[in-house]
Amino acid sequence: MLVLVSFMGMLGYLRFFEQPRIFMTYITASLKSMIHFMVVVVIMLTAFSLALAFSRGRETVSLATFVPVMQEQYLALFGEFYDAPDGFEWMILFIMSLIMPLTMLNLLIAIISEAHANVQQNLERNDNAHLADIILELEVFMVWNRARNDRSNMIYCEYDD
Repeated sequence: MLVLVSFMGMLGYLRFFEQPRIFMTYITASLKSMIHFMVVVVIMLTAFSLALAFSRGRETVSLATFVPVMQEQYLALFGEFYDAPDGFEWMILFIMSLIMPLTMLNLLIAIISEAHANVQQNLERNDNAHLADIILELEVFMVWNRARNDRSNMIYCEYDD
């Protein structure tokens, strides 16, 4: 876990370079947009799990009986199907195995392409905002000249070819 946290902290240093900075903007925009996607996935998975639990003859579903059914449906979402003996369970499995992946993949592609379009639209503004954040962090970090009371600024210049 410590290695993962250290690696995530090191990703912040890649902001100095233009391509990783843009890529990190894509990733954060996609992750922010996927919150609604994950809510839809959980709702659909819960609905199919409840339908399967009630189809097995239960009038009430407790947490102890719901969790294994939810695990079966989650694994079926990724292709590890369970044995569906009767017609109604087979219908639930068939509908879930067709509708869930197609709907979710289309929704995921739409969310990521919308995030990509938003990042492309605001690319220069986001890039300049990241550069301003980097410069501000470096100015706060530069502690070696504070005792001299010399006012100085860090300047970022780029030459056009």
